[in-house]
Amino acid sequence: MTPRQRDLARHALGLPNRNRRSYRNRFLTGGACPDWRAMEAAGLARSQPTDKLGRAWFHLTRAGAEAALERGERLCREDFPPPPRPRDARGRYVSEAAEGIAA
Repeated sequence: MTPRQRDLARHALGLPNRNRRSYRNRFLTGGACPDWRAMEAAGLARSQPTDKLGRAWFHLTRAGAEAALERGERLCREDFPPPPRPRDARGRYVSEAAEGIAA
């Protein structure tokens, strides 16, 4: 991620702010935006189709959002929920200790 892309990603997340936590995950472009397209190609962002006015919404993936964070900042759980916990064949949650043994 280039410094310019990082600045765009931080803006999309609503950072910096006094809570040191993202509060959104969106960026509206008004036309061609090579930085966002490059992030999309790298798997750091995704986009919605361009509208009639040539605008496109971009959203960061978890990897893109984490790459934009500074030390002590965190992501909003609403926009970036934690990954689901693994389950065994019976549908029961697998503890982290058991995962380490099985691996």
